[in-house]
Amino acid sequence: MMDPRLQELLEGYVENRLSEAERRELSDRLIASAEQCRLFWHYLHQHALLSELMAEQVGRNLARSETASSRRPLALRGNGPMLALALVVLLALGFGLLTWRSTPTAESPEASVVLAELHGEVRYRQGEEWLAVQPGQALRIGSEIETGNGSSVVLRSGESSRFVLNADSAIRLWDETGVFLLRGMLNAEVTATPGRKPWIFRTEQGELIVADARFHSATLDGETRIEMEEGSAQVPSGGGRYQQLHQGNYTLVSLPEPELYQSAPRLPVSNEPAHLVEEASGPVQALAVSPDGRLLAYPCSNGLVRLLWLQQPERVQFLNVPEGRPRALAFSPDGRRLLVGYDVARRIPTGAKTSYPLTIFDLNKQQIVQSFPSVRRASAVTYMPDGLTVAYVTNEKWQRGVHLWDLGDARERLRLIERAERLNCLSVHHAGESLAAGATDGTLYLADPHTGRTIHTLKAHQRDVQAVQYSPDGETIASGGRDGAIHLWSADTGELLRTFSEKFGEVRCLAFSPDGRTLASGHGGVVALWDVETGQMRTTLNAHRFAITALVYLPDGGTLVTAGWDRCIKFWTLAPREGH
Repeated sequence: MMDPRLQELLEGYVENRLSEAERRELSDRLIASAEQCRLFWHYLHQHALLSELMAEQVGRNLARSETASSRRPLALRGNGPMLALALVVLLALGFGLLTWRSTPTAESPEASVVLAELHGEVRYRQGEEWLAVQPGQALRIGSEIETGNGSSVVLRSGESSRFVLNADSAIRLWDETGVFLLRGMLNAEVTATPGRKPWIFRTEQGELIVADARFHSATLDGETRIEMEEGSAQVPSGGGRYQQLHQGNYTLVSLPEPELYQSAPRLPVSNEPAHLVEEASGPVQALAVSPDGRLLAYPCSNGLVRLLWLQQPERVQFLNVPEGRPRALAFSPDGRRLLVGYDVARRIPTGAKTSYPLTIFDLNKQQIVQSFPSVRRASAVTYMPDGLTVAYVTNEKWQRGVHLWDLGDARERLRLIERAERLNCLSVHHAGESLAAGATDGTLYLADPHTGRTIHTLKAHQRDVQAVQYSPDGETIASGGRDGAIHLWSADTGELLRTFSEKFGEVRCLAFSPDGRTLASGHGGVVALWDVETGQMRTTLNAHRFAITALVYLPDGGTLVTAGWDRCIKFWTLAPREGH
């Protein structure tokens, strides 16, 4: 006799009314039991015969009513429910056959994804249940693998394809030839074998079709980075067309619309830093240096903020940010406090159950002293020069713009640039006279933080403005875009002063040297150093294997710190300029 619950699921399946959770439950039952799989096929076969009989009956009724159709326009009304049911059953059967053919059972050798090696904490989830994993274990389609801090796992699909899931990452096994990268980083070696389908790599931003290639990928904060080392791949671009990916760095984005672009050609790392820090949790998105140059802070992918004492490399401190993924941070002008903005929509299981996108830590007491329960996401944050106000960017609906929050009475004082397209970056004049923010439509906004008035609206770039920075004297503003251009603007008039000529792909980050004479720009693994006065490039550093995410000068001006998607933070000792 058929299990009543299985009967219920099968009825819902052919009527196309199962929820996502019920579909997973049915799939798990069929994979786990050969008998239930047999009952599934028997049930579908019976419904197929019923559909044929219904279709024949409808055909006879149509033939009988053909001559009288003009006189009896509603002749089929009595057969409407039967016809509808037949169509639903036929559609459900077709969908079921396609789904079943693409979801092999665990007993099928073609469906075998094997956990070849594991290091550290690795979790394996099937449905809602977390299961133990062992080396050599075959994993079920639809399951999820999650690595913890400092751990990794090696998966094998077929005879020759190998995938390494790094620390604090998660994937879902989509089918026998594909995975969905939920978060973190994945290294892949895919070798085509006769008769095998192409391997499909998916993220929220799109999919990559690979037959024979080696690549690295990371997904974080609404975009997927792909570094093609060898071979090639394809990305569907709609209308049956495909974009080819060859050796180089690429980015898949979904905001404001799906897009693939090449961020930079792949270059070898040919420069050696003075010091290197490897961050096991994932790519580092932001860097901040205390005003006295003692501390370097950066957000980790595992929900922590790490503090490094620059004169004591062995000394490290972690700040446990409340629930969410830290995205941006800034030291207070006196260096005693750290402002952290983060995304509470991307939760970390170990975090405290609070929902504040802005948090201030007292670094001496090592505790939270203030939080701002305003929005779910703060994408760029900074202190105003007086230390009494913080500014942050949010793109939440109805709250979009730059917010100024008074620390004394803990309330919002002003909101600026509310009508802008999605904002990416923020910088403040050293004396607090103005602030600049860049948007995804290429617009650069200059606003007055005292009145809230927008002073200048500049069409600065053809694509997203991804970096903006005031010079130390406050007279000029540098902007960098996804179009690869770097411009200098007058902070007073909004006039374009200079465009730097060389291009290395998208500009991800910018930093002025403390004396204001050099501008550093971060691209797809390359750091370029520019002479601000002439616009000429002084030198380049082939610094990272993956795209550079952040850079900052130390206060002495002789050291530049860079971070990349390759999970490395590097310290570069710069040659002094002539005349210094």
